[in-house]
Amino acid sequence: MVESHSRTDSWLVSPRWDAFWMFSGLWLVALIGLSSLFGFAHPAAGAVFLAGFFLLWGGHLLSPILCVWAEPGLRAQIRPNRMRLVVFPLLLIVGSAVIGAFGIRIAVNGSAHLLANESYHGVGQVLFFGFLGWNLWHFAAQHFGVLSLYRARMEGSTPTDRRLDRWFCNVCTLGLLPIAWFTQSARLGTLMDFLPQPVPMGFLARMVIVLAGFLTLAAVIREWGRPRRSAARTIYLTSIGAQTAFGAWSYNLYHFAVFTMAHWIVAIALGARIRSESRDGST
Repeated sequence: MVESHSRTDSWLVSPRWDAFWMFSGLWLVALIGLSSLFGFAHPAAGAVFLAGFFLLWGGHLLSPILCVWAEPGLRAQIRPNRMRLVVFPLLLIVGSAVIGAFGIRIAVNGSAHLLANESYHGVGQVLFFGFLGWNLWHFAAQHFGVLSLYRARMEGSTPTDRRLDRWFCNVCTLGLLPIAWFTQSARLGTLMDFLPQPVPMGFLARMVIVLAGFLTLAAVIREWGRPRRSAARTIYLTSIGAQTAFGAWSYNLYHFAVFTMAHWIVAIALGARIRSESRDGST
C-alpha cells in the first residue's frame, strides 16, 4: 500500500518508503556489515549478489520500458522521436549482441565477478569500454535525477543548485569511481593488463576514500546551510559518496550492494511511483 505524502515534504513518499527503496544501498551495506560480526560476511555478500542479479537486474531493465509505454503522456513524447528513442536503441542492442556472440574473444585472467577481471580483445574492447563509459554516465545521471526529484520537493532551487548536484554526481561516479575500481584491480578489463599493479588499500585507495568523504561532507554542509534543508537529500548524497568509498575499500564484499544493487532497486521504485501517481491522478 502506497503511503500518502504532501508535496511540501522532503521525502518522495515517506521516511519509511524512501529508507527502504531510495536508500537501499546503505541498509544493504549495513546488513553485510552486521553479518561480518558473526562470520557470515562473504556468504551474505554472495546471497545479496545472487538475489540482486536474478530478481532485480531484469526488473530494472523492464520497469522503465513498461512505465513509459503504459503512460499516455510519455508515449506521446516517444512517437515523434521513434528513430532516436526506439529504433536506434534496438539496433544498438541487437548489433552488440551479434558482435558479442560471433566476434569477441574473451580471456578470463582472474575471478569472474561480473566484468571484474575479464580481458576483451579486438572489437570486444570497443564494446567493453563503450559499455563501461555509458554505464558510469547512466549511474551518475540516475543520481542527478534522484537529487533533482528531492530538490523539487523543496522551495528555492536555483540553476546553481542543479549545476552543483550534477558536478557532485559526475565527480564521484565518473571521476573517482573508476580510480576506486583500479585500486581494487576490478572492472577495468584489458586496462589492468597495462596499468601498474595497484597496492590494495594503498595510498591511492585511501586518497579516493578521503576525497569521496570530503566532497560528500561539503555537499551535506551546503545542504544543511540552506533555509529549507532536506534530510532525504542529505541521506542520498551520503549514499553517493559511500559508493565511491566502498569501491576503493572492499569491492567484492560491499560495493555490489551499495552501487549496483541499489541502482536496480531505485530504478524499479521510481517506475512504480510514476505508475502509482498516474493512477492517483496526481502530477
